[in-house]
Amino acid sequence: MVIGIDIGGTNIRGILWNGKKILRSFALPTPKTLKNFQKLILKLGSNTSPIKIGIGVAGRISGTKVISATNIKYLKNYDFSTLSGRTAKCVVDNDARCFARAEYNIGAGKDSKRMLMVTLGTGVGRAYVKNGKVLKVKRFEYAEGWEKKYQKIKDKNKLAKFLSEKLAPIIYALDPEIVVLGGGVTDKKGYFEAIKKQLQLSSSEAKYELKRSKLGKFAGAIGAAMLWK
Repeated sequence: MVIGIDIGGTNIRGILWNGKKILRSFALPTPKTLKNFQKLILKLGSNTSPIKIGIGVAGRISGTKVISATNIKYLKNYDFSTLSGRTAKCVVDNDARCFARAEYNIGAGKDSKRMLMVTLGTGVGRAYVKNGKVLKVKRFEYAEGWEKKYQKIKDKNKLAKFLSEKLAPIIYALDPEIVVLGGGVTDKKGYFEAIKKQLQLSSSEAKYELKRSKLGKFAGAIGAAMLWK
């Protein structure tokens, strides 16, 4: 059994994964302070029998350490190795790469050769899969320079136009077969459709298929669990 945990700026989602399906799941608001975050994480680790834990975090990762996390600033230099050597073994990766790993293996990007994953939540996550490998594109670990403006746009159509203009150059540069959109923003009524329409207009010369995340809100947690695959 593997526990997969997806840590985002707004929510923390976790699953118990048997390699094929979710056996249990949970979703909690991301704590506002490091102290409360540590209590939650240590509780997750101590309440398990000997088990493996995979963690996805929205930020720059080195080993089990978070170098920085734009939308969870207290996680700067936080090391999840505190979980290892207790009841669990722990591995950590960038959350967008975890999301991409799940969607590529069992979700919307399955059987493609090149897939771009874009997660739209508190921040904008990007990850790229080529020939079965989730690549570590370092610049994707950093927040885009336009992310703060993205966070302020609430109107559906304005956001769709803004995102299409910003994402089109990434699509042209990587030339994916499939672009998968996921995250909380795409779950809002009409947002995926609006973004899809605008993005197709902005990148009409690129040949790709745009899809919605197949695995939904627990995709990142599934991908984190798959770190142990």
